[in-house]
Amino acid sequence: MSRPLPPEARFIRPPGPRPPVESTPTIALNAPISSPIEELLNLMIDADEIYIVGRMPWECSQQLIRRKRELIEADTPPPPKTVYYFTTRPDRDGTRETLTGDVQRYIAGIQGMRNWLTPGRQNGASQDVLKVLEIRSDDGTCLVLIRKGAAYTAAILYYLVPSDRTGNASLVVARFDEAMMADIRRHIVDDLLKTSKPLEQRHVMCMEPSSDVRDGFNRILKRVTANQVPVGGETEPAAIVAVCGTGPEGPVVFLKNRDEYNAVNDFHRLSLISERLTVDDLVDWLGPGQLPDDDSDALDELFDNADQDLTLKLDFFRSAARRELFLSCGLNIDFDRLDFCGYRLVERENEGTYLGFAVFRLNLAKTPEFNEMRSIQRWSKAMHRVPISKLYAPENRDRLNRLLVTDREWLHANVFNLQPADGGRAE
Repeated sequence: MSRPLPPEARFIRPPGPRPPVESTPTIALNAPISSPIEELLNLMIDADEIYIVGRMPWECSQQLIRRKRELIEADTPPPPKTVYYFTTRPDRDGTRETLTGDVQRYIAGIQGMRNWLTPGRQNGASQDVLKVLEIRSDDGTCLVLIRKGAAYTAAILYYLVPSDRTGNASLVVARFDEAMMADIRRHIVDDLLKTSKPLEQRHVMCMEPSSDVRDGFNRILKRVTANQVPVGGETEPAAIVAVCGTGPEGPVVFLKNRDEYNAVNDFHRLSLISERLTVDDLVDWLGPGQLPDDDSDALDELFDNADQDLTLKLDFFRSAARRELFLSCGLNIDFDRLDFCGYRLVERENEGTYLGFAVFRLNLAKTPEFNEMRSIQRWSKAMHRVPISKLYAPENRDRLNRLLVTDREWLHANVFNLQPADGGRAE
């Protein structure tokens, strides 16, 4: 049986959905792909080497993923390639409000490239190589230099966004002639490639589980690392969000159909939205500059900035949840809409390590101007709308991931607000 939650951690259903502060992305992510852009993307698929300077548009990376998947399924995989992705780290988003446009472009650009080039990152199956490098300035454009054999192609991608943001955005492309392309090659190969340093995503690992903690999840930071693999009983912290709404079929929850291009494990399973914490989520502990490259020195600096208390704050989990809601659902929400339901600890099978979750619920809102439930369905085919009354029905049960199965009773009582024995019927 699950231990009862303390009063301050219990989820309390609000009387109705709170209106979103700004739930739509503030950048254009659904501009149509024109024939000239399609031609450029096909060159990228067939390339041996690519240099990208700036933020790659999200819809371009999604098109690259679709094309790669089609070729692999047709048993004609594209050639392996090395991609150098030069991007600018945005100013830290330490607010509880919605993500800024700059942060959105940064997240969408890097994650789109990772999903295209290194799907199923934990199994190392991809033959493509992605090298993310940090540059100091970003003019808002995306410069692409493509090499196939000895031949080069260079182009620039740019959004045309209406000033009032009410109309449709356009994505345009311009190709360069041979003389300009030579200048671009020199700028990238002789300058940027030699002076830019790797931009690594550093992950967060917590202490081993403790019987002194009510839920067992010891949320004290143990180390930071670029290697997303816990060792020696460590707990990897993550956020989980139950994205809930109400439709003609009654209360529903959105589940993500996980595959190699949108997740790192649990492929072909249905899961709640989840995201692991990174160093960038520890916003209250980050100083004005970058953390030291050495992981031990970085932990020392975080310890000092945290006033010598490295217990992860709940808002750090909300930061990770907000990021994944943007990527998976196309929603741009503030922290206050994420209702905290409790912490859960799950032991990884046959590994001796753990996942520690902060579980949230997001109640989707409907206004005359915007219906979040419909928006999610337009955003991603990977998001499945499932009536809560049928969550554990035979057609879904065998596809649910481990947390949904093992913590069914707890989820019913604390997240979905259902009676454990009612088979999923809403109160």
